[in-house]
Amino acid sequence: DTYGLGDIVLFGNEERMKVNDRHMLLDIFLDYRVEILSKCMLEWGSSLGSMISLLENPEEGYDEYVKQHRVQVDDKKGKGNGKGSKCTNKKQQKNLLDNSPKDTGKGSKHERKKNEGNSNAEVETEPDNLMTFTEFVIKTFCPLADRLIFCTKNLYTHLPTCSIPLVVAKEMISLNDQFKTLRSRNGDGRSE
Repeated sequence: DTYGLGDIVLFGNEERMKVNDRHMLLDIFLDYRVEILSKCMLEWGSSLGSMISLLENPEEGYDEYVKQHRVQVDDKKGKGNGKGSKCTNKKQQKNLLDNSPKDTGKGSKHERKKNEGNSNAEVETEPDNLMTFTEFVIKTFCPLADRLIFCTKNLYTHLPTCSIPLVVAKEMISLNDQFKTLRSRNGDGRSE
């Protein structure tokens, strides 16, 4: 793969060197590398935390999604409390899903299922399109997997080998392959 390119650095005048005309040089050009690594460093922590939260406790994320959906439906029907919705657009909803809190241990699984049953009965009468639990997990998992694939691939490509040993790079490559497999089994079908 591209592991080891982080040991090679090219810097200088981008225009005179015609780096943009030579696509292969972009991976080792310093300015491009700094841009990619800074983006990865910004996304890595939040993406990883969101993925861990989704995999460890998807029910809590789904419950929060259902609550936000109800607030939106109530606001549309005029039942809102006048303060407006906490989640007024798709971007805010996505941020909410990405930053869903970890399990606090409150309430048993039986209580959650009981509450879920009540919420499903209420939601079925609403004409809006509420995602099922499975749809929620898939639609949340796929973008998170894409971001983590982007970050891990660029980290092992652009960081020097002294920062990421070969064993760790192989684990990152394996993780990317597993994410791609799970994503394709969920009907995404994208290949990279």
